Amino acid sequence: MIPVTSEERDPRIAPALIDAKSGDVFDRAGDRIGRSEPVEMTAQLSRFVSDVAAGRQPDRVLMDLAVRDVDSGTGYGIYSPTQDMVADQVSTIQEVDQVLGSRYYEDPLSATLQALPNALSEGAQVPLSNMAPIKVVYECLGYGVAADVPFEMSAQADFDLLTGTAYRLALALRLAREQRVATLLLTAGSWAAANQRAAAVKWNGGATADPITDIYSVLASSTLPITHLVMSEAVLPWFAAGNGAVATRVQNFFFTIEGAFQATNNPFPKIIVAKGKLVASAAASYIWGSPTSANVALIRQPDSAQALSSSRTFRYTGSSPDGVAQPGGYLLRKFYINRTGGRGANGLVLVSNDIEKIVSNKVGGIITGVIG
Repeated sequence: MIPVTSEERDPRIAPALIDAKSGDVFDRAGDRIGRSEPVEMTAQLSRFVSDVAAGRQPDRVLMDLAVRDVDSGTGYGIYSPTQDMVADQVSTIQEVDQVLGSRYYEDPLSATLQALPNALSEGAQVPLSNMAPIKVVYECLGYGVAADVPFEMSAQADFDLLTGTAYRLALALRLAREQRVATLLLTAGSWAAANQRAAAVKWNGGATADPITDIYSVLASSTLPITHLVMSEAVLPWFAAGNGAVATRVQNFFFTIEGAFQATNNPFPKIIVAKGKLVASAAASYIWGSPTSANVALIRQPDSAQALSSSRTFRYTGSSPDGVAQPGGYLLRKFYINRTGGRGANGLVLVSNDIEKIVSNKVGGIITGVIG
């Protein structure tokens, strides 16, 4: 027999023992007083975490309908993953079953190389147009975060602290990934030299600022068409408003592309505004660029998973060490610890193995120093 955990113990009876095989519950005298119905909380939390990490918000919060024990909130989670974080849109996840490996993609330079068929005379040789692949080597790195949920807090809370804590851990990993993707795409060295452009004039630098010309310079240098323009929320006011005569030009262009012309001809990349923030030294700052210093990334992220994109995130989704499922590549484990609270706590650990990579530095580009 093994001791009953706090999750399995009926609060109306004294601490007891449980038969590990039958599930029968006994009091300290050895008398059978009931049977425990096992619930695999870890599996449920794992599925919950996978939904949160994929941007699927939970549709309900379970509450204690008894008299309130403490004045606590009834919900959890400060971020909306689908609205505030953009990493999944700009560096889509490709699941892999090995931590270390490689993937091949078609080289855009080879795919767009001019290979016009000749007007053949009898016996002439047909021109070759062989596919040349890009080899992307990856090594998925482990990222983990943990939290303790004291039993005293769980017993008094008016909402599910364990699930709320799992939600918090999932968003912590997403926030860290948001920062890694932003660093990758907003670093000039991630792109070929021809795909880098310094803003001719700071977009907040006066009447001569010309973001449209800066953007079209990068569009022209990309080997394949660009689908998205990614900018910090700190940049958006200067891009949308502009200054002086250029302001009218930008605004007119905006109104044009957002109207019917955009729907039919699609002349401009879709604009993704990154709103996520991090707090350091009690001050909040934008992840994708601050009001005093920011770059803008232009990327290719087609709808098809097979088409070549600027960036990919490789995530290990193979088997876990103990064989328990890890939905979406998130490994969650729950265990008892005695370092927190007088009666101990449930410890939660959440881990994922990711690596963000540039697939082709010639597809997409960057505009540096757009504000400052």
